[in-house]
Amino acid sequence: MQRMSCINCSDGDVVVVISHTGRTKSLVDVATLARENGATVIGITEKGSPLDKVCSLTITLDVPEDTDIYMPMASRVVR
Repeated sequence: MQRMSCINCSDGDVVVVISHTGRTKSLVDVATLARENGATVIGITEKGSPLDKVCSLTITLDVPEDTDIYMPMASRVVR
């Protein structure tokens, strides 16, 4: 659905993308697609991330991630 919306973007459109890490491939792809079609892409993400690099404007975040809290249960048990 996001991809289809970004294909129809043009000059004057604005797309806002939000990602904690800015490394989700599908989100970077839709942001790139929107930008290629002329939209202004505003990102809220980590500074220097792949998403940050494709956005027209970026509001950067500096949120330290605690992997013990966000790691899936199976990964915590195996550790």
